[in-house]
Amino acid sequence: MTNHTTLPSIAALLALGLFWSSVAAAAWLCVADQSTGFEFENGQWVSKSFPTTQKYQIVRNEKKYAGLYEDSELVITEPNDDFPIMGCKSGFNLAGRLFCRGPLADFRMSKNKMRYLKVNLAGYWNAKSDEKSDQPSIEIGKCTPL
Repeated sequence: MTNHTTLPSIAALLALGLFWSSVAAAAWLCVADQSTGFEFENGQWVSKSFPTTQKYQIVRNEKKYAGLYEDSELVITEPNDDFPIMGCKSGFNLAGRLFCRGPLADFRMSKNKMRYLKVNLAGYWNAKSDEKSDQPSIEIGKCTPL
């Protein structure tokens, strides 16, 4: 005889465990899925897809670098490099959302969806010349707790 009330209880416990592991995580790894933007090519700006090799770590700010994101609770680094490239002042809000800024980019993450969005704001509007401009872009990806 099978106890049908046990299976939903086990499934609920597993789901709760996965939820709490992402909530209680002290660090996250985020990996790019897609990136698109604009590039100056042959005398004009054209839309472009970019390679998606980027990875980011969101970690507690250990304040190793004086004057750099000292007021941020969390920082974003690249794997195997503890130098922060963006700061997240308040950490995750009550809705599970994280808002981070760097000198040339904005980064958003949802702890509930485990997705991120990064916008590279450099280029086009602030370049000295179109030929030497950075490429404004938007990148999306997924995150996992470390």
